[in-house]
Amino acid sequence: LGVADRAHFFNARADVLPVYDALDAFVMTSDSETIGTVTLEALAREVPVIGTDAGGTPELLDAGGGQLVPPRNAEALAEAVIVLMQEAPEALAVRKRKGRDYAAKCRPSQLIPAWEELLASLVESGRKA
Repeated sequence: LGVADRAHFFNARADVLPVYDALDAFVMTSDSETIGTVTLEALAREVPVIGTDAGGTPELLDAGGGQLVPPRNAEALAEAVIVLMQEAPEALAVRKRKGRDYAAKCRPSQLIPAWEELLASLVESGRKA
């Protein structure tokens, strides 16, 4: 690929937080990711995300913590990386904060009570889920 001096490719590892903290950007190129846990992890660690406009990635990045590119479009992906790396520090700080704030809403401690409330209201109303 010709990027060995500028990119790191990892096998599975348990200590992912130091890796996220060292990133300038995270790129999710999946074209079928339903909900990308790694994308949420990157957002939670304030890593700007570039993801493909496919699967659940658009919903994750809609809050402003990342940028979408068309699936399987290397030119658009490269351009998005260049734009991100040239982004003004103030804009980058806003992007990081928005991503972190969105990821915080996806924590189980936030989601479980909302699901419990929804299910309880369905039971009370007699509606089927």
